[in-house]
Amino acid sequence: MRHRIVGKKLSRDKDHRAALLKNLASALILNGRIETSVVKAKFVQPFVEKLITKAKDNSYASLRLLRSRLGNEEALRKLFTEIAPEFKERNGGYTRVRKLGIIRKGDNSELAMIELVSNTKDIPEVKEIKETKQVSKSKAKKVVQVSTPEVLTEEVTQVKEEK
Repeated sequence: MRHRIVGKKLSRDKDHRAALLKNLASALILNGRIETSVVKAKFVQPFVEKLITKAKDNSYASLRLLRSRLGNEEALRKLFTEIAPEFKERNGGYTRVRKLGIIRKGDNSELAMIELVSNTKDIPEVKEIKETKQVSKSKAKKVVQVSTPEVLTEEVTQVKEEK
């Protein structure tokens, strides 16, 4: 029975899993976003969120603890100097996992992108707009727009004016 057993093994032994976790977390901190499988993204997300929360303390004790957990000095420096001050007012939810809808050909795993929430200002988002009233199937419209929010509001006003 698996009572009270939490976490994924990812078909790896303990040392390999720990190394994978450190490498994924370091890459996410250094680059702001990484593309990996959905399972690995969900695996690293709570670890990174706890690192950022601990880095917000900005004490010597938290520095030593994070150095032992992360192992990468460059990522540690960026975490303390850039990322933690940026999230000082935020109480959680520092990362976001977005499913890309792509299946990797080699092992048939679904891909996702995990990113820091503050790093999403320059990424266009996929928005879907549907008309609520449908007179007939020929007049019904479904607009899928990949754009920034400014262009999206213009598209919404155009759809409303056409009614």
